[in-house]
Amino acid sequence: MSLAEWAWHRIQEDRPIADALDDEIREAGHLNEMISVFKLGIICTGILPSTRPSMKEVLQILKQCSGSFGSPLQKSRDEYAAAPLLRSQKLQAQASTGRLR
Repeated sequence: MSLAEWAWHRIQEDRPIADALDDEIREAGHLNEMISVFKLGIICTGILPSTRPSMKEVLQILKQCSGSFGSPLQKSRDEYAAAPLLRSQKLQAQASTGRLR
């Protein structure tokens, strides 16, 4: 059984996700974030690729889990720092539509 299958079975059996986390890294102050990332891992390893989130969606979910706050400008900069390919894709889209700034 793979790790993804093990995690999926754990969810199906309605067992607490917190119990699956390694005691060495489990911290009460970050438990909700760790559970969210565990669930995200299950979604990302779905059998059908069409049901998996895009990398952009994964990044947005992870940023929500991290609780990073700031101004919209700072969030935009942080997004590109975390995923530089998003910036290049946006520039390519703007160039193809003639809206490059």
